[in-house]
Amino acid sequence: FIKQHDTVHPVACIYGGLGGLQDAAARLVDVDVWGINEYHGKSFGDMFDVYAGLTSKPLLLGEYGADAWDARSNSENLQAQAE
Repeated sequence: FIKQHDTVHPVACIYGGLGGLQDAAARLVDVDVWGINEYHGKSFGDMFDVYAGLTSKPLLLGEYGADAWDARSNSENLQAQAE
């Protein structure tokens, strides 16, 4: 729908994490660049490989790092932040 009004500029979308991105990418075909927000601590792990398996579109890493709030313990995770 967006490309009907503007065919010149790329369309970017911040999706969040990788879960469900493949379905979103299949439905939102006008998106040119996917933005991801990942909070897995000090390592990206296999995030880039997983992303490459989901879509061939460029990746914008919007946010990354360790969560300041640990929902599992319902408290701050100072150790994860320090690492």
